[in-house]
Amino acid sequence: MNRKTVVLLLCLAVAALVVVPYTLGQPQDEPRPGGRQPGQPQDEPRSGVRQPGQPRQPGSPQEPGMPPIQPGMRYRGAFTGTHPEIERMDVMLQVIQRMRHVCFDPETSGMVALGAMKDDVPRKSEAVIKDFEDLLGKTKTLGLRNAIRIALKDLYKAQGEQEKVLDMLRAMVKENDAACQAETKEKK
Repeated sequence: MNRKTVVLLLCLAVAALVVVPYTLGQPQDEPRPGGRQPGQPQDEPRSGVRQPGQPRQPGSPQEPGMPPIQPGMRYRGAFTGTHPEIERMDVMLQVIQRMRHVCFDPETSGMVALGAMKDDVPRKSEAVIKDFEDLLGKTKTLGLRNAIRIALKDLYKAQGEQEKVLDMLRAMVKENDAACQAETKEKK
């Protein structure tokens, strides 16, 4: 098995270890909170998201200890309308899948690192600019070079250095045009 398969299987096992004991520990004779009772007609499928002005239902994803759902977000997973614990497990698995994408995709990981270097570590703009200029000279991947230039453009703009903003944008257009030209030649 490859590394991604092993990570995914481990994540599924951890999620199952959380959900299965909780579900088995629930009383079976009592009505399920927010769920359809046997013999009761099914209304609209539950989205798992509370609408504005609607009281929070027990077992909803906005229960204490669960990450908050931002306004306008709607859960549309594969298990929408099922038991709330299964919906939560599905949400957790989706988060794990997104994290796996970030961790195993080099360009995405590089972009996350650039954003963190710019925003997460409190430093003066001059130090960040120097760091990014040094990285730009050492980085070969076009996507990461674009991300560095966009970050530098924003930093220069915040400092009022309009000519450096234009320099970053011109260099970005020139380098991307060269990449497009090379790609066109390869296709012919």
